Amino acid sequence: SDATGRVIDGSLFGILAPPTTGRVPNVPYSTLRLWDSGVGWRDIEPTPGRFTWTALDHAVRSAESGGHKVLLVLGPMPAWASANPNSADEDWGKGATGPFTPDGMSAYARYVDQVVRRYGDRISAYEIWNETNLPTFWAGSAAQMAEMTKIVHDSVASHRAHSRVISASATTRVEGSIYRFFPAYLKELGKRGWPLDGYAVHAYPDADGTPSETSDFVAQFKAYLAIAGAPTLPIYNTELNYGLAGPGPSKPHRDMTPEQSQGWLSRTFIDSVRLGIAETYWFAWTKQYYGQLGIQLNPTTTATRTAWLTTYSWLVGATFKSCSDPEGAVICAFERDGAPFWLAYADSSKLIDLPVGATEWCDLRGACMAAEGTKVIVGVRPIKID
Repeated sequence: SDATGRVIDGSLFGILAPPTTGRVPNVPYSTLRLWDSGVGWRDIEPTPGRFTWTALDHAVRSAESGGHKVLLVLGPMPAWASANPNSADEDWGKGATGPFTPDGMSAYARYVDQVVRRYGDRISAYEIWNETNLPTFWAGSAAQMAEMTKIVHDSVASHRAHSRVISASATTRVEGSIYRFFPAYLKELGKRGWPLDGYAVHAYPDADGTPSETSDFVAQFKAYLAIAGAPTLPIYNTELNYGLAGPGPSKPHRDMTPEQSQGWLSRTFIDSVRLGIAETYWFAWTKQYYGQLGIQLNPTTTATRTAWLTTYSWLVGATFKSCSDPEGAVICAFERDGAPFWLAYADSSKLIDLPVGATEWCDLRGACMAAEGTKVIVGVRPIKID
């Protein structure tokens, strides 16, 4: 893997937590991604040239007070900047989708300049747009989106901010749509000299998909980058959960069992290391049960929170070595303070060989057992072998 030797720090763990939850997530994380949070372009500039900063000021201050960084998604489009203002979907809070009015691009440039001027380094990263390959979010062209990327890059440079500029995100599970949009966007970025610091993907599987499907989608995303001759830059998985409904009526939402919820949340971050993803943003911390999501993370979900805490304690501060996939399982080797350990999981129960020298294994709840014999059973919930 290209990630061998990586020392893992807390920046791997990001989260979305709309301020409307009224609660601060009680899990450790590095960066708060602001989206679906009432702080988008259409909220800040509801009428042309008049900016309302109260909500974004509050969101940035709240993140800072908890010692967190901020990733801001630029968008969604206000109806007045769109040539198709009726495309706004109020239920989803998405704003209009475009394409721009004739002066929409200069309006975007003005909005970006105001944000960068106001916040400077207080916003650590900008994601140009959300899920650009889906017409529910963007109906403009790949060339326009590349031009918007350059606008953000140039604005950050001109204000001498150190904020990272991350591509507009592409969501993977609508494969025809990512194929139609993302390579064209990359080509246009290349024409503009690659004005960015990283790439954003939303590696959601289908409603009935698994983390293995997510890994396949990440591989496909990397293939698009390679084919485009894109420079080697960090990849950010800026939204992920499982069991999401749609797109299309044939894919209903799916609730995850507690075992899947714990196992897949943990595995998401282990896989991010294995796949060389710089930061992964869990969607989302909510106030209570939220029907759109398969895995819930809220003040009542003790099991999911425990899985997060344990996985964080396993990974942060460790050095990644390598992974292998014996007998249909995955086992990844790490080192901490010179001592080796391994994290292992499988889609269903598998008996695997214990690494040489292993003396015990621990589960996601923190319970440990002496390693007896030469084999151990691994399953959906990752285990740590010492």
